[in-house]
Amino acid sequence: MDILNFIEYFQERNVKLGLSFNVIVSAIAYLTTHTFFVRLYLIYDLQFLIGTVIGVFYALRNRSKNQKILSCGIIVGIFGGIMSAFLISLLDTLIYYPNIVFFLVWFLNVVLTGIPVGLLGGALISAYYMYLDMKREKDDEDMYSDDFYKDLIEEK
Repeated sequence: MDILNFIEYFQERNVKLGLSFNVIVSAIAYLTTHTFFVRLYLIYDLQFLIGTVIGVFYALRNRSKNQKILSCGIIVGIFGGIMSAFLISLLDTLIYYPNIVFFLVWFLNVVLTGIPVGLLGGALISAYYMYLDMKREKDDEDMYSDDFYKDLIEEK
């Protein structure tokens, strides 16, 4: 497998890998902080935020040219929040109270944090990437403006 095929492989699967990074980083953040119950406002919001930022950044950095920035970021944010909520609820259930009813109630409680954090994180990071993309396009247009060519014609 040469390097171009390797790059294309990761660009085609950027959303799946972004979701995976989102879930894995959220789970690692949860496992390192679950005894302290660290939170900013909602249950496990800091852990979701860390996972969302890393997952969405990865997905947007490795996106192909035909992928839309906003939809890619929001999809990774929301579905990463749901999948992270599932994993965190499962870990909480296994650690504290192994019962299916507890798992379902706790999952619904945790997913109410995962979806908004994923949505807002994905949308804000996507907006930042859209701003950078528009800025890059504007710089490219300014570099090849007609004024430059008019100045060359006038000098002759």
